[in-house]
Amino acid sequence: MLDDPCVVGGERLREFVLLALLQKHKVKSRLHFLLASYLCSIRRAMSQARRNLEIQRDAVASQYGQYNSEVARTPEQERILTQIGRQQEVKSGLYLMLLQKREENSISLAATADKGKLIELPQFAGVISPKSIMIMLIGFVLGLCIPEGLALTRC
Repeated sequence: MLDDPCVVGGERLREFVLLALLQKHKVKSRLHFLLASYLCSIRRAMSQARRNLEIQRDAVASQYGQYNSEVARTPEQERILTQIGRQQEVKSGLYLMLLQKREENSISLAATADKGKLIELPQFAGVISPKSIMIMLIGFVLGLCIPEGLALTRC
């Protein structure tokens, strides 16, 4: 790995190129240089592909975590919705009961208006008129008592 011109850096690559040019077999050295440059390109492409795949893997992992948390929250949301449904059922039942009571109350009020009935028929004893003698006697007694009472209270 230390002999690899791609890994060590630009200095090593320059030395390798100079050595390749100075060797006896120029064609062989050029091919060797081309292969070394292709190897560098392939390794760079592979490392770039690896980085891209790692980025994609991290994105997929974060999406997986997000979906997993949503799936974990589903029972809680279901429980909340069930509670809301129960509350609505209780309220609608209470409302229906109150409506029924109101109707029963109005029916009972309408029925109580006709409860007055005659127990015995009235007896007709003839013409009823005021007793004039009794009225005059009461007026005479009051006429004597009131002035006498006022006179006693002044003394």
